[in-house]
Amino acid sequence: LIPPAIDAGYFRPEPRTTAEVTAERPLRILSVGRLEWKKGYESALLALRSLRGEGVPFEYRIAGDGDYLGAVAFARYRLKLEDKVQFLGSLTREQIRREMQEADVLLHAAVSEGFCNAVLEAQAMELPVVCTDADGLPENVSDGETGFVVPRRSPAALTEKLSLLAGDAALRRRLGEAGRRRVLAHFQLADQIDRFERF
Repeated sequence: LIPPAIDAGYFRPEPRTTAEVTAERPLRILSVGRLEWKKGYESALLALRSLRGEGVPFEYRIAGDGDYLGAVAFARYRLKLEDKVQFLGSLTREQIRREMQEADVLLHAAVSEGFCNAVLEAQAMELPVVCTDADGLPENVSDGETGFVVPRRSPAALTEKLSLLAGDAALRRRLGEAGRRRVLAHFQLADQIDRFERF
């Protein structure tokens, strides 16, 4: 097995202060990916509606574009989340890195997924990940170590983990640091090239 790999030198976080979540400084949630049905954005939005119902302050930014924008925008409207959810459109590599630098958690609610390089990049940026168990994601994120892996199509499970991270800045920092260590150990481009050459 030769897994995907990323440039961990480029996706290297700048020093950041892990802030407590308050009304003035909400939990910053980021998703990165094409706007299509299999990315599970409806599940993500349902989870965030519940998170708001729990009184957790948050903002949700979605980086990506695609034919499913209308459907996701309509779901945002129906769930009354227009003041909490922002569509960023298609971003450059550097813009994605900056978004990850400013975020507190990466949310990936996919119902079908190969492996997802954006999830690897987030971990390299010391960003804890909340994702589903779709396909290759459990190989990508170490559950309880670099983030949380929950059943797909389970907004309640997503809400539970987001709420946990919102209330524990030390946990966010610990998971994020473990994520970068894991990327450096297992998912670097040079190691991938060596494995292909040996193969």
